[in-house]
Amino acid sequence: MSAMGQKRSSPPSYTHEVQAHRQRSAYSRIALARIEGSEVKACATSALPKETGVSDRCPMTVHNDARSWGDRWEAVKAGPSGGQATSKIARRHDGSVELGFVKILTRQDDTERRARFYREAAILESLAIEGVPKLIETNARHYEDRAFNLYAVSTLVPGTTLRELPEGSYTAEQAIKWAASLCDILCACRKAGIRHRDIKPENCILGKNGKVYLVDFGLASDVNEQEGFETSVGQEIGNRFLRVPEFRPESSNRDDPRTDLMLVVGVLFFLLTRKNPRALVDEQGRFPHQ
Repeated sequence: MSAMGQKRSSPPSYTHEVQAHRQRSAYSRIALARIEGSEVKACATSALPKETGVSDRCPMTVHNDARSWGDRWEAVKAGPSGGQATSKIARRHDGSVELGFVKILTRQDDTERRARFYREAAILESLAIEGVPKLIETNARHYEDRAFNLYAVSTLVPGTTLRELPEGSYTAEQAIKWAASLCDILCACRKAGIRHRDIKPENCILGKNGKVYLVDFGLASDVNEQEGFETSVGQEIGNRFLRVPEFRPESSNRDDPRTDLMLVVGVLFFLLTRKNPRALVDEQGRFPHQ
C-alpha cells in the first residue's frame, strides 16, 4: 500500500507505528513503550533537551482505536467550525475528562487532509509549551484507514478570541503585552522546530486567567520532519487575514520563522486599529521583509 491514499483493510500494525514515529521530528520523536489493549502508551525520550518544549511526562496515553469521536465523547455544545474541521465542547463517557475541545476533520475522504490532521496531532502531542493546549487523545494514527473518522481532543481553553474582544475593552498597553506573549510562545515553538503559519485573531484566545493562548496547529510545519505531510506545491497556505509572500504557491521558503512574527505584528495591527492588515506594503509596494 502506498503511504498516502489506498484504503487499509485493517488498522496500522505495531511495526508501522514504530516506523511512523521514528520518521517524525527529532524533537517530537516518541519512544513507544508498549501496546496495552487498544491504546498506545508512550513516553517522551529522556534525552530530549528541556528547552525544546517536548513533554517529559511519562507515561502518556493519547492514541486510541475509536472509529469516531462519539464512541468516547458526549457533546455538551457546538464549537467553532472552519474549512478544515468542526469542533465540539464535550465530556468523556468514562468521566475522566470533564470538558475537552474535540476537533473533527470535515473532509474525511481527503487523503492530504487526513495526513495533515495526523501531523497536527503529532505536533500537539510533542509540545509542552505554556500557552499551547495539550493533546488529550486522538485516533489520528489511523489516518491511512478511512474506516476511521479522525478526531483529536485537546485541553479546553475558556476565554475569548482576540477577534471577539469588544472595541474599547482593552488598552494599547494590553494589546502590546498580548503580542509579546505570542512572541514568547513562538520562541518556544521555534526551539521545537515548529512553525504555526496560521496566526490570526481567531486563533489567539485570551483566557479567563488573563493569559494568551495560541491554538489551531492545522497548518503548522515541523522543520525536522522527514516524512512529507506538507501542503502540495502549487497551493497557497496561510489565511486571508494577512497574506505573506512566503506562503504563495510558488514560494520555496514556507518555513521561514519570520513569517510567524509578521503574522503576530498583523494581530497587533488589528488590535490597535480594528482593521485586518491584509497585505502590508509601503508606498513603493514593498513588503516588510524587503
